[in-house]
Amino acid sequence: MRTFAARFAAVLFGAVVLSVLPSSAFGGSSSFPCGKFFCNSYTQGCCAGVCYNSLSRTCVNGVVVKRPLTPRPTRPAKPTPKPTATPKPTATLGPNCNGTLYNPATDLCCGKFICKSVTQGCCAGLCYNKLTRECVNGQIQTPPLTPRPTRPAKPTPRPTRTPTATPIPVPNCPSFNTETQGCCGGTVIIYSTTRAGCCDGMIYSLFRYSCNNGVIAPL
Repeated sequence: MRTFAARFAAVLFGAVVLSVLPSSAFGGSSSFPCGKFFCNSYTQGCCAGVCYNSLSRTCVNGVVVKRPLTPRPTRPAKPTPKPTATPKPTATLGPNCNGTLYNPATDLCCGKFICKSVTQGCCAGLCYNKLTRECVNGQIQTPPLTPRPTRPAKPTPRPTRTPTATPIPVPNCPSFNTETQGCCGGTVIIYSTTRAGCCDGMIYSLFRYSCNNGVIAPL
């Protein structure tokens, strides 16, 4: 408040001094009346009959206030540069084929036609797919299919050998229980525990072999 009062008093004092000085002191037409005062038209303005510094102040509704700072103009953004187009490589053109230019590095002149040398061939003036066709004596033909290799035949399994039973030299058996036992080549067989059989005087296992007409064979 004191600072504002001091500034206002200084402005008022300057206005009083200017009003006392004759107009010739300001170069004649450089001053103008403001109520009871004369203001300098170069540096002052008039607000409700009072002169004020127009360089740093302004008059709003009869009140002298600070002039608002004018914001600096912002620089316009730089335009985004357009992407430069990559020039396409120019192919080296060779001689013409029936009046049409072609690239001998990728094309093939075939009579009146231009074939793609990567996948096509020339046969009697016509282009053909050399991946699936072939040229035989000037004719485009389908190559014969390559037969698939046959699988080797499975080897013939070896014949299984029939186990030979060792004959028991004792022809007769001692006394035994005919309900649960038997005699085979002079040996007593217990049917309930051994699960053995007798085939023409030879003992064999009933789990693995069978007896057919006196011959032991695997199951």
